[in-house]
Amino acid sequence: MAEAFEQQSWPYEVYSQPNVMDKQLGRGVNLKWEDIEGFIQHMLNSGFKLGTVKQYRYCLNRFYEDLAEDKTVYANSIDAWRDKMLSEGFAPRTINTSISAVNRLLGYLGRRDLQTTERAKTQEPEVPELSRAEYLRMLSTAKNLGKEKAYLLTKVFASMILPVQELKLLTVEAVKKGFVELPAFGGKVDKLPVPAGLQQELLSYARRNNIASGAIFRTREGKPMWRTNVTFVIGNLCEEARVPVEKGNPRCLRQLYQSTMAGIEENVARLVKQEYSRLLDCEQAYIGWEN
Repeated sequence: MAEAFEQQSWPYEVYSQPNVMDKQLGRGVNLKWEDIEGFIQHMLNSGFKLGTVKQYRYCLNRFYEDLAEDKTVYANSIDAWRDKMLSEGFAPRTINTSISAVNRLLGYLGRRDLQTTERAKTQEPEVPELSRAEYLRMLSTAKNLGKEKAYLLTKVFASMILPVQELKLLTVEAVKKGFVELPAFGGKVDKLPVPAGLQQELLSYARRNNIASGAIFRTREGKPMWRTNVTFVIGNLCEEARVPVEKGNPRCLRQLYQSTMAGIEENVARLVKQEYSRLLDCEQAYIGWEN
């Protein structure tokens, strides 16, 4: 079945194809790393939340990398990029956030004429919540059925915030180092740690499947797995584990990671407050005014 879910190729040149009017009037802007960095700094100085800034960084990085070699943005560039992301299966919410990031950048550069008002029109259903018990049942089912790839894919997206389109960066070399390098601006990288237990399992899987280097998760043809491949494998596992199939995707697994981490952070914050309160009580008992 994997053959039906191969990654779609896309001509990057589409992003630098000016129409006749663009050529005649010299429209378009040559995008540079310095422009993006200046915009990001502007966001920070303007009081944007760090989470929003980080998300915009990622979106703009992807846009820049998808541009043709001359890195020129024309009036049709964002629309072409939107269509590319739709063809690759990106969620409409992700696409629209990406469009907003590029529109804001162009506004900052004084090129509102290159912005777009067209958004991804496909309605995005609310992401169903995957419980920890359902997740563990998926792992147990995969283990009992001997489906190691499904087991590991499920564990990867529930254990680390790895964008599904960057799964190809989860290589043997990266796992050995203990972190995945995600591209950031100006040639920089963000290091995403691989949990120790998962690291050992991934390397064992690679050895048994004679994968000495490169992407760990591959199709039968040896190509890196793409979004549709991954969703297909995890969706099948959901059916076998008697978990609602609509929960069988990387987004639900990533949401489980985020909700689990939020719960842990809340508990830690509560313990910190309790410990601080005890410290104040001890100081009061020792050197309080009334004492």
